[in-house]
Amino acid sequence: MAARCAGVLVALAAALLCAACDSAPPDWNSLISARVRDQYPAAQVKVLDARTLEVTLGGKVLRFDSAEIALQCNRGPRDCDRAIDQVLLQMQGGAPEAGKP
Repeated sequence: MAARCAGVLVALAAALLCAACDSAPPDWNSLISARVRDQYPAAQVKVLDARTLEVTLGGKVLRFDSAEIALQCNRGPRDCDRAIDQVLLQMQGGAPEAGKP
């Protein structure tokens, strides 16, 4: 019985891996946009170009250099969290230099 369950789990894992192979990984703009929307569900996020995100929240429009944030994220999770926290701080009205492209 245990061997049968293990076989089913292996087959399920293989099927999930194959399904994941067909889809392209998300880009940085999508990942950063998702983090902003998680924190601010009312925010509208637009991708202006490959490097620039525009976030509208409560009548305030901010632009962020997503390529710069991606560079920080490539350095590691701590740097990535810090870079995205700077975006979120600027949306709250603090850290005015954080999102300048």
